[in-house]
Amino acid sequence: MIIKITQFNWWYKEKSEINNPWKVKIYMMSSGKWRILSSNLLSHFELHFLQVVIDRFIYWCALHKVPIDGRLRSCNVIVSFDMTNESFGVVDLPDSLAHHPNTQLCISKVRESLVMLEYKNCVCDVWMMEDGVGKSFTKLYTIKAPHGPKKILGFKKNGKLIMEVKDGLFRPGTLVVYVRILNTLMILGFVER
Repeated sequence: MIIKITQFNWWYKEKSEINNPWKVKIYMMSSGKWRILSSNLLSHFELHFLQVVIDRFIYWCALHKVPIDGRLRSCNVIVSFDMTNESFGVVDLPDSLAHHPNTQLCISKVRESLVMLEYKNCVCDVWMMEDGVGKSFTKLYTIKAPHGPKKILGFKKNGKLIMEVKDGLFRPGTLVVYVRILNTLMILGFVER
């Protein structure tokens, strides 16, 4: 299955169009055809590009935008898509993540568990969702790097985090593995540009 989501900038459109900001197409490998998904579409949500697949679900970081008193209010959520029944859902985040600047949140996975990466002030907090229950996130650890983490690249099979850390202001970053037990960074190499 391939899912293609086209998002429209609904906040620039007429109010009559605000309820249909997405166009969703699904390609089934078995039939070799695209079809349009028209039911159970979420309105007032803006998806971010990165996604994570765990079991039968696809997850995205998203902004839930709601017009209140003529102004847009937004909070961070996770949008899910169930590939078996082709339905969208919303996972609410704890308040500390729901109201964090969305450009500093990223979604990933450790083994088969969903995690949120929260970047702030030269550190990265790693939060894991417990038992697939929304709002039930536990902070696993906080990563501090000398010049701050630049980008979390993913996790190894053993759960160790791989990231690029800043190496001064203008030099290429360094690729490292975070060893949680020792609270240290092991250098893997330099990132070429």
